[in-house]
Amino acid sequence: MGNGSEGAAAWTARVDDEETRAYFQERLRLFAKMMFIIDALFFAIAVGAYQAYPAMQPRHMDVLHVIGAAGLVLLGFMWRVLLQREHRSLQLLLLLDSVLVIGIATIFGVLCFFSYDRDVNMWSMFIWTVFMVTARVLYVPSTARRTAVLSGIALGCIAMAGTMVAIWQPQGLSVPGPVWAIGSTLYGAVAVLISAVGSNVIYGLRSQVRAAEKLGQYTLGRKIGEGGMGAVYEAHHALLRRRTAIKILPPQKAGADSMVRFEREVQITAELKHPNTVAIYDYGRSRDGLFYYAMEFLDGMDLETLVREHGEQSPARVVHILLQACGALEEAHKQELIHRDIKPANILLCELGGVPDVAKVVDFGLVKELKGDSQMTTATMVAGTPAYISPEAVMAPDTVGARADLYALGAVGYFLLSGKPLFSAASSMEMCVHHVRTDPDPLCNRTNQKISKELDSVIMDCLAKEQTGRPASAAELRKRLREVPEFNSWDETVALQWWRSLPKQATSDRDPETKSMIVRRTALGTADTYQAGELEGE
Repeated sequence: MGNGSEGAAAWTARVDDEETRAYFQERLRLFAKMMFIIDALFFAIAVGAYQAYPAMQPRHMDVLHVIGAAGLVLLGFMWRVLLQREHRSLQLLLLLDSVLVIGIATIFGVLCFFSYDRDVNMWSMFIWTVFMVTARVLYVPSTARRTAVLSGIALGCIAMAGTMVAIWQPQGLSVPGPVWAIGSTLYGAVAVLISAVGSNVIYGLRSQVRAAEKLGQYTLGRKIGEGGMGAVYEAHHALLRRRTAIKILPPQKAGADSMVRFEREVQITAELKHPNTVAIYDYGRSRDGLFYYAMEFLDGMDLETLVREHGEQSPARVVHILLQACGALEEAHKQELIHRDIKPANILLCELGGVPDVAKVVDFGLVKELKGDSQMTTATMVAGTPAYISPEAVMAPDTVGARADLYALGAVGYFLLSGKPLFSAASSMEMCVHHVRTDPDPLCNRTNQKISKELDSVIMDCLAKEQTGRPASAAELRKRLREVPEFNSWDETVALQWWRSLPKQATSDRDPETKSMIVRRTALGTADTYQAGELEGE
């Protein structure tokens, strides 16, 4: 935090500036709303009671009505205007907190003083002030020190008003003036003590929660996605202050096999250095046994979001994206690693280092090693995402090789160009059967875009049912993509114009469900496993 906010944050939960500010403002707004609603109800009931029973009316009835209405106006203005705007500085929020508590307490004090001829009303004001400071403990995050100060001032207003009545108008009291003054002071002190202790407990619990959200040198932020192998959170490194994505293996999945697979995912991805593969920074285990790894935070959108929000993509841009994905796969395949879950949700598009339209291949959780005997699924298990799975992955998982990734990449290209997946189906099984038995519609039947014969041929060759009908390698596929007429038509200038044309919130303030690093969990777009024999009867 900077110097200007450190002192302010000392009164509240010690977390990141923006998180502190947003949380504090929301809780303060709810507190003002609650006080407005309850005080309005109390005011209406009091007015109704005075009308029904005129003998109950205090001598300065009109003054009390004006003061009560002024209090409601103050609360309503703070709730609906001052605290409703999206961004208020932490210092201003702390000031509004003080104004809210002390302002309302002052109004209660004045009401108490002008009710000197009805000491039941004076006690009522005292009770409502105690209620207010106690309710604040539940709603507003605060240290014990700040709560004690504000509660002391608030209840001091009532005690002062009662003392003044005891001195100047003791005839309105049902008990001797000194008894009233001492009693209200003692009760107020107890209320201050209880409020301070309550804030200390709640503040401590919140601090413990924040501490529990720390993994090594990383402090977790909001959840930005979840996949089959774990949840992904935005995080910050304590020293580097670098935005990072943290993937955590959930405790309920922390069995022996899952832990081996999770650790293997980290080790495999960390071996890959291609600029179009997500970078791994760190790996570790928290004190309470959570396994995690830290990777680069990619502020952009996955290809599924790209098509959903912006429609089918131009052939030139599709070639540009596929070439980058080919580069990442080429490195992996050279190390005899098969991704097995290439799909639009696992290819992210972002601006990186000022370079627009950088594609990043992520999520190597289902990767298969061709060397050794370390694969984590059996020969009869189908692993992948039904909408993008290769025929051999369905029928003979043990024969899956590098060309299975090229089939999936061809399906991604088909999706980008047409805005639709290869096949539509009512179930995952039906989708898998389509990949085995159904020829996809020609691209010319699925889009009105002009696509060269060369590009159409490349995409359809990738989608060949037999592995031998596809490009022999990612390197060959990349070579063929470089030979299509659309190659180099999507340059950095065009890409930069596209990114600059997006609304500002499109990438930086995207809803958490559509933010970068998210893995879509749709019925036919989710990585899953099936027994190969289950498909035989389809």
